[in-house]
Amino acid sequence: MYIWDQSYSIGQHDLDLEHQQFIDKINQFELAGKAGKSTEKVGEILQFLVNYAQHHFQNEEQYMADNEYPKLKEHTRAHMSFVSRMVEFQNELMSKGSTPDLASEISTFCGDWLLNHIMTMDLDYTKYIRAKQK
Repeated sequence: MYIWDQSYSIGQHDLDLEHQQFIDKINQFELAGKAGKSTEKVGEILQFLVNYAQHHFQNEEQYMADNEYPKLKEHTRAHMSFVSRMVEFQNELMSKGSTPDLASEISTFCGDWLLNHIMTMDLDYTKYIRAKQK
């Protein structure tokens, strides 16, 4: 389970809120998998995670583009890599069915990736934008 901590804040309210909601949904996914919910139900939550990630990434990339962030392409590649991995997980879920181990693997990947991404790449662009605005 992942818990939002103020240290994860990038100082951009809308994007911070999206990060918090993403963490909540990762936790819901993990709980559904551990509770033995059907592959269909777990798959629905996973699809939501993929869709939500894409929505959030579009918002974040637009914010970076609007502020002429020079590492936008690198950041976008990281987002695309995450989505690709999520699609692989979807395929695995559909072919093997939902198991607590698979749900745990997926939720751990999502949570670890998201928090690492926030603490490195997201904080980098917010530092750049803040410095630029001074």
